[in-house]
Amino acid sequence: MLPVTVAWGELYAAMQTGVADAMESSLPGYTGSKLYEVAPNLALTQHTIQINHISISQRTWDKLPADLQKVVQDAVVKVNAYGVEKAKEL
Repeated sequence: MLPVTVAWGELYAAMQTGVADAMESSLPGYTGSKLYEVAPNLALTQHTIQINHISISQRTWDKLPADLQKVVQDAVVKVNAYGVEKAKEL
């Protein structure tokens, strides 16, 4: 078996046609892309800690006063630390 790189948008077809016979994904990615239709076996290994990102457009960010930018940055650091700790409990 040789590893193969497949773009996310092509993964469903690659699994369906046998170009790829295994893949790694987050649970939301697996269910959201309906990969269960072509890859019905799922191993919940808990080998990664994945914190989804928080995003804001540059234009919106630039409109925030510096004190609110700091509030957002501090909150992101805090919620990230919390998420990592909760993931370790799983």
